[in-house]
Amino acid sequence: METVSIAKIRMGSEFLSVDEVIGAAIQHEGIHQGQYFVALKQIVRRLPDMWIRDWGM
Repeated sequence: METVSIAKIRMGSEFLSVDEVIGAAIQHEGIHQGQYFVALKQIVRRLPDMWIRDWGM
């Protein structure tokens, strides 16, 4: 397993810890999952089997 040798990452005018960056990435992906879900439902498309199986959508 790799280790991280930096304590903070600059994002715009803010400095975030590595854990905060990982959390932001997870939250960001979750938001997109919801957007894709809504878009597919609006155009009456079947959801991907993986979403149904893994996320209970």
